[in-house]
Amino acid sequence: MSHVVLGYNEPSIKACTMDGNIALDDKSQMRVAGQICGFWSDSQSDNDGVFSEPYPYVDVSFIARSIIDRLVIGDAKLNQYPVDFDIICFNAKNMEISRQNYIQNNSTLINIKFVVMPIDVTKIRIEIYKWNKPNCKQKHYHFIQCLKKNI
Repeated sequence: MSHVVLGYNEPSIKACTMDGNIALDDKSQMRVAGQICGFWSDSQSDNDGVFSEPYPYVDVSFIARSIIDRLVIGDAKLNQYPVDFDIICFNAKNMEISRQNYIQNNSTLINIKFVVMPIDVTKIRIEIYKWNKPNCKQKHYHFIQCLKKNI
């Protein structure tokens, strides 16, 4: 999970995923300890790239802040990314205070601008409904926030 918040923009290897989307060749490698591979979900999408409930998600918690925008980076080496997803903000009582839905994304790098800047946010979640490739796990290498500390 630390790979998601430490500022990596891509994995250190082109991972051989063994899901039918990539073959082990001279450019791909099996995952081993110490390599930057990001966060991979336990669940796998179906033949259309759609995930079933419970949907895979990544939570990042912090002290209360206003959220200016959000940067989400999928796997550039495998060209995999979330297509349909929500960004959800929570307050200190773990109550949802903001939700933005994104559909038909077509990029590994997504810079999300909030329509209304949520304040007093202590946790933010990306919940994935559809991935751009079939039979894949969610893979995130960067899920950071551009935050403004409440004063």
